[in-house]
Amino acid sequence: MDKKEFRRLYKELLASGQTTTLGVGDSASTATGATNVGTAGSSAVTVVSDHDAEKIADRVFKAFDSDGSGKLTFEEFVNAFVMLNERGSVADRFNYVLDHNNPTPGYITRDHGEKVYNRVEKYYSTDDSKPITTTWEQTWTKIDDGTGRVPQAKFTEYMTTNSDYAPHLKHANTTL
Repeated sequence: MDKKEFRRLYKELLASGQTTTLGVGDSASTATGATNVGTAGSSAVTVVSDHDAEKIADRVFKAFDSDGSGKLTFEEFVNAFVMLNERGSVADRFNYVLDHNNPTPGYITRDHGEKVYNRVEKYYSTDDSKPITTTWEQTWTKIDDGTGRVPQAKFTEYMTTNSDYAPHLKHANTTL
């Protein structure tokens, strides 16, 4: 799936209420071609301009295009959809993505963890968000017990509760 097709599909998902609005927050736009987006369990509606939707879609596409090919594989698309979807907890969605292409099921190696960290940083680092200030080295030092791998549950808990990552991931649960 190329970027143009992903943009189209993302806009359809926004319009259908199947996904949320990463980085848009509660700000409303009255631009032509705007899409109303309801938040699950809420009567609030956020209006997203086509321009904003394309910016969001492009950022998601870039974060999940792991090989930089300019196309999402089916697996990359599924991972993006899972993270954008409002259903399930942030930890459940995060674990689903971690499970894909994990060479050590149940554990996260330093290399796999770094790939995930880099995607999270790429995905959530924007001009309008709190920057992630913890480096990968600092993160790994805090969770590694010296074996070069950590239990997936420990990695997930750290990433979803740490003050650098949690605001982004929790924000993602309602206004992704």
